[in-house]
Amino acid sequence: MAWTAANCPAFANVPGTVQASPVGQPFSRLVRGGVAPSLFIRLPHTTVFNRYAEHWRGHVAMVYRVSNAPVYNIYWRLGSAPKDDDVPLETTPTLPYTTTTTFADGEWYVAVKYFNGITYSGFLPLGPHGETYLKIIVSGGVVVGNPPLAPQFVQLAQGSAGAISVEAGYSESGDLRADEWAIAYTNDGTTPPTDTPTITATIGASGFVSLRSAFPTQASGATFKCRVQTRRNDGTDTVPVWVYSDRAPVVTEVIDTY
Repeated sequence: MAWTAANCPAFANVPGTVQASPVGQPFSRLVRGGVAPSLFIRLPHTTVFNRYAEHWRGHVAMVYRVSNAPVYNIYWRLGSAPKDDDVPLETTPTLPYTTTTTFADGEWYVAVKYFNGITYSGFLPLGPHGETYLKIIVSGGVVVGNPPLAPQFVQLAQGSAGAISVEAGYSESGDLRADEWAIAYTNDGTTPPTDTPTITATIGASGFVSLRSAFPTQASGATFKCRVQTRRNDGTDTVPVWVYSDRAPVVTEVIDTY
């Protein structure tokens, strides 16, 4: 019997004979049907075999099997991060790697898994903040930089007579640091849009910065929603190219005019 990736899965219920191992060793050689596939397994618990082979059936995790060549699988999507069950679009045995595909204008999310010949790693951390994807923004055929961090916190604070304000905090160093706050809000219960601010405010050049911005007085019972992002201008003052932070949760308050 030929042991291949097709008929030798990573996990299997395998009947066979576990042969004796040296005392103290938790590894044993599995013999199946009189054919020795040179397959090594780790038992679910440490078992020491001294003189006698034991018959054993169970759920085993294969430490080694007939392996394929190691490879990096490359994935990408337009507008959202690749999903775990996506099919790889390109492969490469080594990194760094330049794709044969070129990317049109838009927000592309590129991810990588490593296959060591036996098992997959899951998506590797590629982003500047440990994200399991690299976001590539192409505008006018030119790659724009990665987005700044989102605010560390965002909260709404109500005052009397329908007064409401938003508070937020942000900190980041290096070239990715944001230039402005980007605030969007609604008072009819609908969700504020992303990357479309109603209010903007300058962010300081370094260190931790806080935001407190008051909104117009709201009517009692109104459902007020607010989204706060950060953004960086990767263009010029006359022709700005705004790059917005990714994570932008919405905070909500029902107005109480006490």
